[in-house]
This record gives sequence, C-alpha cells and structure tokens, in this order.
Amino acid sequence: MKSYQSKKSVSRYCKNKDPLHLASAVYGNCDYFITCDDKFIKTVEKNRDRLKDTIKNIKLYNPIDFLRKEMDIDVIE
Repeated sequence: MKSYQSKKSVSRYCKNKDPLHLASAVYGNCDYFITCDDKFIKTVEKNRDRLKDTIKNIKLYNPIDFLRKEMDIDVIE
C-alpha cells in the first residue's frame, strides 16, 4: 500500500508521460532516467525516500546535467 501511495503522490503532480517512462526504465533496470522536465525530477527527488523501493537506484538527470556529468565538465554559473 505504501508503494502505491508513493506512486500516486508522484503521478498527482505529473501530468505528462514521464511517470510511465520512469516505470519503463525501472522495468528495464536502467541506471539513468533522462528528461527535460525539471519539475518532474524535483518531484521524484523530493519523494525519493518513499519511492526507493519502487525506483531503486535510478539517477534522474536533465540532458545537460547528464552530459556535464559524463564529460566531467565543471560549469561556473
């Protein structure tokens, strides 16, 4: 029941298809989930403790941050 409530709380704030895509990434045992929806990333990260059994260790990134990480680029903002 707890897992269902966590999923419901995330999907309540996310109206697009990212929750379905994240579920596909979990099913596919992916290491990363990349999306342009920063609001979705923040929502999942905010609820990560409640979702840890569901989303496991998937790391969420937007494309730019993912490339910075993979290319080991430090950017001064």
